[in-house]
Amino acid sequence: DNNVGGDGGVGLRSGAAGPLYPVGQPGPGGGTGWFAGGGGGQNYPPTGAGGKGGGPGGPYAGAGNGGYMGGQGPAPILTKTGRNAVQGTGSGGGGSYNPTTTTAGSGGSGIVIVRYQISSSQTFTAKATGGSISFYGGKTIHTFFNTSTLTMPDTFSETCEYFVVAGGGGAGGSSSGGGGAGGVLTGTAPISGPFSVTVTVGTGGRANLPDGNTNGNNSVLAWPGSPITTTGGGGGGGNAPSDPSGTGQDGGSGGGSRNQASNQGSASPAPEGNPGASGGSAPAIRGGGGGGAGSAGFMATGGGGIQIPSTFRDPAQEIGEYNPASGGSWGWFAGGG
Repeated sequence: DNNVGGDGGVGLRSGAAGPLYPVGQPGPGGGTGWFAGGGGGQNYPPTGAGGKGGGPGGPYAGAGNGGYMGGQGPAPILTKTGRNAVQGTGSGGGGSYNPTTTTAGSGGSGIVIVRYQISSSQTFTAKATGGSISFYGGKTIHTFFNTSTLTMPDTFSETCEYFVVAGGGGAGGSSSGGGGAGGVLTGTAPISGPFSVTVTVGTGGRANLPDGNTNGNNSVLAWPGSPITTTGGGGGGGNAPSDPSGTGQDGGSGGGSRNQASNQGSASPAPEGNPGASGGSAPAIRGGGGGGAGSAGFMATGGGGIQIPSTFRDPAQEIGEYNPASGGSWGWFAGGG
């Protein structure tokens, strides 16, 4: 059946926030901890399935289950509604098909995680304050699900590892493409106190807005002198009055365009993600999938995600997403819609 909306790309699961702070989207076996899967595209006409949020193995890799059927089962579920992404995942919202009602899904908010070393004599000791604090592998972990403050005292002097995900893009209105995943940046930085900085966790983009501005919002880890900023995911193209062409918006990963449109969103800046896919024309009429951090969207398929660095992979952690491919693994993020 060619009348099938595009699946969202695979997301990521994080092992960074410690076993005492289960967050994120549920995955296989009941565990949570999954983030940044993209929303699936819608289908047209209504005889085909909507795309699964977060890849063919969804719904675990992405919160945004797209399309007329919700992208879940083999039999139609005639809702014409794209699902909202789960908050705190950076996922893109699911596209929808409804000629008269705008029922696409909104994007999910992002997440910011900071880790640093503690000595053997400082077990279960935090050198800084802010966010939800946990401990694993000789490291202190600060996980931020909402905008808050990170404070380092004058005695603080460590090389910090960071993982920053922006908010996912929302889908457009009727016949919409999936939202792009929020941008992702990870790395290390030497940090010395004293200072107190704001950690901004980007909110997800709203769907179906008349001005078509459905992009997710940036996340910012405001290190002194060199802030780390990730770009919100691009919104999926829809039928906004301001953009009848159904353009997929630029973002950390670009949004997919509306059905029968070729103006998909690009990744800007490119290191954070990849472009979305164009919407299809006959015989496979569907909204394009959003881009992911690992690869670009392609026709009805969302771009792939990336796995969080191994230093964040606490086996007891329950944030991020599960990837069933290659024997299965946790810690996947930022798949395309």
